[in-house]
Amino acid sequence: MPDDLRIRSDMGRLLHAVLRHWRNEERSHKLLSELLLYRPAVRAAGGPQHAARYLLEQALAELGKLHPSDAQLLEMRYWDGLGVEQVANLYGYAESTIYGRQSLAFERLSALVEDREQNAWRNRERHVEHRMQVPYSDKLVGVEHEISTIGALLSAPTGPWIVALEGIGGIGKTTLAAQLVRRLYARTDFEDFAWVSAQPRALDVAGCIQGKPCPTLSAQGLVDSLVTQLMPDTAGALLAAPEKALQALEERLKWAPHLIIIDNLETVADIDALMPKIEGLINPSKFLLTSRRRVTQHAVFNHTMRELTFQEACTLVRSEAALRNLQALVVASDDDLAPIYETVGGNPLALLLITGQTYLRPLRSIIADLREAKGVAIDNLYTFIYRDAWEHLSESARRVLLAMPLAPVQGEGPEYLATICELATPEVVSALRDLTTQSLVQVYGDLNQRRFKIHSLTRTFLLQQVLAWT
Repeated sequence: MPDDLRIRSDMGRLLHAVLRHWRNEERSHKLLSELLLYRPAVRAAGGPQHAARYLLEQALAELGKLHPSDAQLLEMRYWDGLGVEQVANLYGYAESTIYGRQSLAFERLSALVEDREQNAWRNRERHVEHRMQVPYSDKLVGVEHEISTIGALLSAPTGPWIVALEGIGGIGKTTLAAQLVRRLYARTDFEDFAWVSAQPRALDVAGCIQGKPCPTLSAQGLVDSLVTQLMPDTAGALLAAPEKALQALEERLKWAPHLIIIDNLETVADIDALMPKIEGLINPSKFLLTSRRRVTQHAVFNHTMRELTFQEACTLVRSEAALRNLQALVVASDDDLAPIYETVGGNPLALLLITGQTYLRPLRSIIADLREAKGVAIDNLYTFIYRDAWEHLSESARRVLLAMPLAPVQGEGPEYLATICELATPEVVSALRDLTTQSLVQVYGDLNQRRFKIHSLTRTFLLQQVLAWT
């Protein structure tokens, strides 16, 4: 860049470099790839070979509406390839004047592009938050390592193409998925995001089960929802022709990486019909699933959600108590909070429910109700987390699950469980496969040994609530 040309902003210097090399596809792509405006330009231009020119023409056209002489000067210099001396002669100005006007033109052009870029980021955030409809929280506890690890998997340009967050109800799968999306939409790894919820109901912190519309998701329902979110301008015509809708969606997701989230996959009526549809849409796009049931029949990277540790649970309880101005919990000692963890373990939903209940009732009464399965809120908690899974268990799986509280807290192998269940070991192994698929039993150990254990909340649940169901 000539010494006489002074450009103050980073965007101005970027645009100057792009204008100088706009015919060099590889160089232009490298310079512009971090701009959110660039991917739509690639799509609109039909490929990266014309994307830089398209983006610059759009910006210069906008500049021309406000400052025609600035746009004309930049077009003469870079589209027409005229030198400063030639432009100076055409205008009848000194070369130093042309440099000054050119610097001002770049500043104005960069301000326009910077404004468009910021608007694009704001619109991106607004659209994705609207699609998710998961409340934002800046006080998430115990998930930073998972966000970092799974975020790296999702943002990598290679597989796995389908990642599933699996675990028992209330363990924080949806919350983690939403936080991953919030971390990733602040980058340009994905052109766009879509969120499809198959959740039929939710449990609020007051212990009330809230029903939701559209309780199940079909393969066609997934396609329709994705087309509506990602291609709103043409969705009306596409939805009238399912085959065209699927074809358009495939083209869109194959054109550039998208991240698609399907929340509560376990409520889908026919997963075997849905998964082939998903597998036809991956690469370079990726899918993030949340499910209470393990997806075992397809090429899915399964991540089992862990319980919070005791200290993490205490942090979550105190944080939620501070938001609700429940000062007795905020200043409570670890010993005061220990009975909570002994009863429900590190299940975030149960911890939040207990925290909210302390507004009206003493903690010891809430703990007693949990252990004795008393009260509407407690019954709703157990129903929300366990009832559907319980209904889908075989008789032998129920028998093994009911025996789990008799096993050591650290877990035991199938041979020990077979002894206390009075079942054959192969039958116990089959039952454990069923229970782990439903996220009711956790698996630990190494390559040569496996131990099976249950969450503390599951232990409490089995000692009382399940007796009413049986």
